[in-house]
Amino acid sequence: MSDEWSSVSLNSSLSVLIPAYNESEYIEQTLRSVIASAKNWQGEVRIIVFDNGSTDKTNSIIRQIQAEHAPLVLLESRINMGSRYSWTHLLSAVTTDFFIILGAHDWISDNYLNLMQKTLSENVDVAVFGREIMVVETDSGWIEKPIENYLVLSKNSLLKALQLVFFQYHNSIAHSIFPSNIIGKIPLQKIKVIHFDLVLSFYFFSQVSLTYNFDAKFYRRYRNQIDGYFAHINSAGEIEDRVERVIGASSELFSDEYISKELVAALHDFLPKCWNAPVEYILRGKYRLTGLSWFAFRSSRFIFGKILRQKANFKFAKTDLNLLQL
Repeated sequence: MSDEWSSVSLNSSLSVLIPAYNESEYIEQTLRSVIASAKNWQGEVRIIVFDNGSTDKTNSIIRQIQAEHAPLVLLESRINMGSRYSWTHLLSAVTTDFFIILGAHDWISDNYLNLMQKTLSENVDVAVFGREIMVVETDSGWIEKPIENYLVLSKNSLLKALQLVFFQYHNSIAHSIFPSNIIGKIPLQKIKVIHFDLVLSFYFFSQVSLTYNFDAKFYRRYRNQIDGYFAHINSAGEIEDRVERVIGASSELFSDEYISKELVAALHDFLPKCWNAPVEYILRGKYRLTGLSWFAFRSSRFIFGKILRQKANFKFAKTDLNLLQL
């Protein structure tokens, strides 16, 4: 590590990007956690919230806190255009050295940003994540469940590509703090799939490695599954269709049918060309587009999964499939 890198990192700027849609129950806790943690970051911290057409009190709560906290920037859409629209606009607004994307229902510890900055100052070309605390809804209320095992990405580009292919749904790492220079290499307007954050993770980690600071706590809120996989209860207690919540009013987003090609495109920079076709075939199986490709995915994951755990120091936290991240 050079002294030049250290001095830049310890006096650098950070954007905290928060996409929000109908989060009136949680948005104040999220924003106040960021404001408290930002006091310990050495340098400028910009908080940028994108309100994607909320119909509850989310917007008024943001404006109230904005009046108290000048550096908070509010971007808005009159109607819900879907999560891809939020992420694209937020990333396009970044002018700082680093950025982090934080869910409008999640929050961070007071020392989170300070510890992240120290870790960044000790490493070059990395993203850094803290210790994830699952905040889980139960019949008796919300309880905290720390995640004990974490994804350790290989330094070998091919092994890392395979890790991202087989274990790509371990997507909390998309909420790491990243150097902002990676944004310019991501074709934001070309990504069309519903799972925009998962595809972004591929682009993010094709350019940087991943490290952790386990003294910093990142709290992610989960709800129990209700009424099928796509059910979601908004902050007003109303059941929403999860697909509609993600897609919004946008007619441009494609379904999971297209995700395999976009993930392969994201891996193009460090996947040998000869791997493109088989990896795409495996990914098509992951989303059950054909029975035979699904069998190929399950078989390949079983075989390569053991190799990746051994060769790439891979640790995986198995999450209860009845839990959905909001």
